[in-house]
Amino acid sequence: MHEKLLFLLAMAVLCACKPPVGPEAQDAPAVASAPASAAAKRIEADVRALADDRMEGRDTGTRGYDLAAEYVARRYAEIGLAPAGDDGSFFQHVPLLKAVREREGAAFRIQRDGRTTSLAFLDQFLPGVNYNAPAHTLTAPAVFVGQAVRAPELGQDDFAGVEVRGKIAVLFSGAPRRFDNDRRAYYAHSAQKLQLLSDLGAVGVVIVGTPESEQRGPWKSSAAKWDMPGMRLRNADGTGLDTFPRLRASASISADA
Repeated sequence: MHEKLLFLLAMAVLCACKPPVGPEAQDAPAVASAPASAAAKRIEADVRALADDRMEGRDTGTRGYDLAAEYVARRYAEIGLAPAGDDGSFFQHVPLLKAVREREGAAFRIQRDGRTTSLAFLDQFLPGVNYNAPAHTLTAPAVFVGQAVRAPELGQDDFAGVEVRGKIAVLFSGAPRRFDNDRRAYYAHSAQKLQLLSDLGAVGVVIVGTPESEQRGPWKSSAAKWDMPGMRLRNADGTGLDTFPRLRASASISADA
């Protein structure tokens, strides 16, 4: 009885608090939104300019990147910022190492039980960008390593009982779904995987696509950009930063291969 009474009292309070809707309330005109401020318009103009197709995605080393950098420098000057870059400018020169894929000679073959299977360039595989050699050929045994995650604090070790030294590691991208967002992002990062594989002595890497991974990044989109160069920061000795020279070759395979 008490629970029912309290519930009825609560309903009565809620009903009493609800404002009546009369004809005058129903006919009240909507309040017009305030006009955009000058600052909002400037921000919109900058975003539209930098997102324009002429900027070509602003990829490093492209004409679009240079156009975007010049636009930003011009805007810095317009709002009164003082330049602190090279030679009194807004720009700073950064040494980069550039690498590109070559279609000619690109091949991927799988030998198993006396049979050889060849994959088609672009449709089924893409060679990885190699920053450490102008050309490379690698023949080695392959071993599957799941998602190449070693996270003992989370009870995950895809390398348990697996020897990768001197072998080509075959793996899926990503990280276990049970990981929280931060640690899943960390263990899914390709640089983290490649560093671990290099430390464990692998000589090559093959990343196999899945329907889930290709839903996020369609294979056709990657294949369409196969000739886009890769860029890495260049060390003083001319080598690239985070290029993992122990991994002599890498490739990606489509989920449909």
